Amino acid sequence: MGTTPRSPGEARKVFRILVTVFGCCLLAATVATIVSLFFVNDFISNSTHVDGEVVGLERGAKGSLAPVVRFKTANGEILQLQSFLSTSPALKVGDGVKVVYRTANPRDWQIDDWIHLYFWTLMGSIFMLAWAIATTVTQLVGASLIRKLERVSDTRSQ
Repeated sequence: MGTTPRSPGEARKVFRILVTVFGCCLLAATVATIVSLFFVNDFISNSTHVDGEVVGLERGAKGSLAPVVRFKTANGEILQLQSFLSTSPALKVGDGVKVVYRTANPRDWQIDDWIHLYFWTLMGSIFMLAWAIATTVTQLVGASLIRKLERVSDTRSQ
């Protein structure tokens, strides 16, 4: 596979394999994005919305800051939990935030903003776009190379 295909048939075979691999990756990223959207929508529909306050910032492994948020549940329990996501610009201690938590399990929570709720959906969408581009470029390059090899083959046979 390290050499350039010498005939249109070889080129078609190589690019068929590449397009299949890239297409499978595109399909996987698309499914992951749809599943992520389903879980976010399920989370939001089975959750309670309350106000919270940033009471601290925890430094991550790469120096990023994840907010520690305190909020009071509907049944009066006060929770202080760290977000799984560090954002830039970082929230500051004392900032008020909206919190959404699963009604049946208040420890299953998120800061109620777009990036915290849809982070994994966004990641799936980025991978989906990357694989779509890779698949398209591979098909275009493959078609171009196959046409070039066919022209060379035609001139040799004459």
